[in-house]
Amino acid sequence: MLGMGRTGNAAYDFFTDKGLSAVGIDSDPNKINNQRRVFYGDIEDVGFWHHLNINHLAAATLATPELESKLIATRELRKAGFTGHIIAGIHFQDEAAPLHAAGVDQTYLLMTGAGIGIAEKTWESLQTPLL
Repeated sequence: MLGMGRTGNAAYDFFTDKGLSAVGIDSDPNKINNQRRVFYGDIEDVGFWHHLNINHLAAATLATPELESKLIATRELRKAGFTGHIIAGIHFQDEAAPLHAAGVDQTYLLMTGAGIGIAEKTWESLQTPLL
């Protein structure tokens, strides 16, 4: 998990709730968390990638908001021989093409997920009569 803001934390919780082993990385020292496996790392720093062990990595979730960070992460992972899935959250549809060209397998339009979430909550509320 690269990027541990709201999206990254929600994804981290989802993975761990499903029994998966997750690791978070963020460049903000305030987001480092010892109760979770969240570590400091600047994915835009070339030196970071030289020390990263990807041997047991099955998938990479790119939850950082900056397109350039996601492009760097994707290129560095692929350059290191990572063949697993790379999924990137995007804010705008036009971010998808350069990410796919860099090696991202799937993109996810984040506001679509927010829309589905609020629709699900509305649907649930319609199933319960008001008192």
